[in-house]
Amino acid sequence: MKKLKKKHIIAGIIVLILLVGVGYFFRFTNIGYFVTVQHRGFNEIQDRVYLDADYPSGDMEVLSALEDAEGRLKEFLGDLESNPTIIISGNRNKLTKMGLGTSPAACIRIGAICFIVVSSDGMNTDVISHELTHAELYARLYKGKLLALTDLVPSWFNEGVALQNDYRENYNEDAWSEATNNGRDIVDLTEIDTPQKFYSGDESERRYKYIISKHEVKEWLDTHGVEGLISLADDVNTGKSFEDLYYAK
Repeated sequence: MKKLKKKHIIAGIIVLILLVGVGYFFRFTNIGYFVTVQHRGFNEIQDRVYLDADYPSGDMEVLSALEDAEGRLKEFLGDLESNPTIIISGNRNKLTKMGLGTSPAACIRIGAICFIVVSSDGMNTDVISHELTHAELYARLYKGKLLALTDLVPSWFNEGVALQNDYRENYNEDAWSEATNNGRDIVDLTEIDTPQKFYSGDESERRYKYIISKHEVKEWLDTHGVEGLISLADDVNTGKSFEDLYYAK
């Protein structure tokens, strides 16, 4: 009888721990927020597109911006393989819960699955195109790798590719000339190859990293073309070295 009672107590403790863990997951993690977004005041206005019910702009305005951004990406890459979930809100508290800091938008990768979170400040073609390009690159790099946690390409390359579809003047060639003293002051790419290195520093330092990344990838694309980019992503997906592919003659 005592043994049976002890087993019930242990089982009860295990169930309680599981319930607490599940509750924590859904309440306090961005993944939990993503998978329950339809129950958090968001309306699905298109397949995999969720708009905060309190968002000031209407559905058609939002969908038009998304269509323009997707059109830019298709013009750049051709047929797309990605299918990210896009979540739009102007509520800072909700955005923070989804993992968005001070940036206007972010593409958050969980394994091979992408969630794009967009704030009111990010509701424009440049920012959305930037994030959609991240999602498309991830779709090719992590195809079939549902639990992939490590980054397969350096951060400067990841951002440099996304910036090819981001036409904001802050990152254009004039900005590159000014920021690098016409190419004379460029940090070694190994200094910005991880998220910890790339996204550190103040706003000015981060902008510099974005600028040189965009220029570096543009130079590479001028030689290898978009076909080379797609081939590189597909080859990295199969386990080949990014460095060997990127720096091959």
